[in-house]
Amino acid sequence: MTSEFAALKSAELAGLVDEPRLAAWLDALGIAPGSPLRVRRISGGMSNESIGVERGGARYVLRRPAKIALEGADRGMRREFRLLSALEGTPVPHPRPVALCEDLSVAGGVAYLMEHVDGFAPAFGLPAPFAGSAELQRDIALAAMSALGELARVDWRARGLADFGRPEGFHARQVERWSRQLERYGAQVERDLSGLREVGAWLEKHRPADDQWTPAIMHGDYHLANLFVAPKPPARVAAILDWENATIGDPLLDLATFLRLLESGGRAQWGKRDALIARWEETSGQRAPDLRYWTALSAYKLSIMLEGVYRRSAADPTRGDASGLGDTALQIMREAREAIRS
Repeated sequence: MTSEFAALKSAELAGLVDEPRLAAWLDALGIAPGSPLRVRRISGGMSNESIGVERGGARYVLRRPAKIALEGADRGMRREFRLLSALEGTPVPHPRPVALCEDLSVAGGVAYLMEHVDGFAPAFGLPAPFAGSAELQRDIALAAMSALGELARVDWRARGLADFGRPEGFHARQVERWSRQLERYGAQVERDLSGLREVGAWLEKHRPADDQWTPAIMHGDYHLANLFVAPKPPARVAAILDWENATIGDPLLDLATFLRLLESGGRAQWGKRDALIARWEETSGQRAPDLRYWTALSAYKLSIMLEGVYRRSAADPTRGDASGLGDTALQIMREAREAIRS
């Protein structure tokens, strides 16, 4: 086993993959048939799991739904595999998809295999020499803008993704959906969410006109935790990961989300906002307007999402103390309010 593979996060695999069935599936694909198989849990979350697979000296990642799968998880796996396949041959950095597994006995649900990508996620720490170089850190942010710009540039219709999303009415649906979610939470004396209602009303009044944005492939969760940067300089995005929220929509929302999280995450020194936007514009071939609306929408969505997780956690004592999460939801609410007042 390679040292890099052995160092990956290890955890209980029970219930996530049937190793003999996985070996048989790999045999059928012609991936080092009969060779020893090693599997290791890399990461897991509320939605999906990533499992490292090593065989015949090659490394892969098996992506499958979480053990307690969300509704529509199998469809989500098929969408991810379809999108990654559509990105083949484009400049967008992504893991190369290998095969879709519809045999539910292998991993408990629909899964897909993709090639392993060497690199690091900048959100979780920087290796040398990136850790000690302000210039390389700025280059990481610029590289992230280049990768996002390439995504916005892809001709999604020509890539067979004409039915992958519904860009018509995109912003109307966004505001309506999250406003409706907010109202479901109801009133709670100790939780003043009036700031979110203020933002929602502002967003309704300031929806961008159709000619202010160009439909494109959206990642839907574009930030430093979902990027793998090549391990050695020059700074280069080796792969964009976690495509579960991808759709055809407004790429300016991805752009605004990345910039907001870079700044609120204490990494504003990684790049001047104007320079980062200019890199995205140069790569995407599009112009970015004043991003106040998109910044507010990004924070509005995330605050409402986290508020829901906080309330479910607060109602379930087995989940532990959720007060920190509640504080974060309120802080992001304040960011959204500041965005519309700036």
